[in-house]
Amino acid sequence: MGLDMHLTAKRYIWRHHEEAIVEAVKSLNLAKPHYRPKQIEYEAAYWRKANHIHGWFVRNVQGGVDDCNEYGVGTHDLEKLLAVCKKVMLEHDLAHELLPTGEGFFFGSTAYDEGYFEDVQYTIDVLELIVSDEDAKLLDFHYQSSW
Repeated sequence: MGLDMHLTAKRYIWRHHEEAIVEAVKSLNLAKPHYRPKQIEYEAAYWRKANHIHGWFVRNVQGGVDDCNEYGVGTHDLEKLLAVCKKVMLEHDLAHELLPTGEGFFFGSTAYDEGYFEDVQYTIDVLELIVSDEDAKLLDFHYQSSW
């Protein structure tokens, strides 16, 4: 039990893409003749008990509402989070101001320790890949947490 956080990337499948997707799915033995695929979903990032990253999404994407619903995230949002994470890694003293920890039901540690900075570095690594990927512009990103 605890705070699980998912960043997913989704792509709607247009009719002209459908045949290729159906053929690919057939190879997995999952195709059903009466079902048509609508979208492809990828896991772009996963965090566990990174309450400081979760708090950023709640404040900057979810309008301050922490309700475990799925929220759309623009690539501009991901670029902002990336910039914040980079600042925190350059100046650890800014962590409590720019990316504060937060308490919650099994949300993990609120210390600014090695685990905190490992989560920040992981976030940088993942977001750098996303924002530098030209194909990411074709995807819709979503954040959702559960606890």
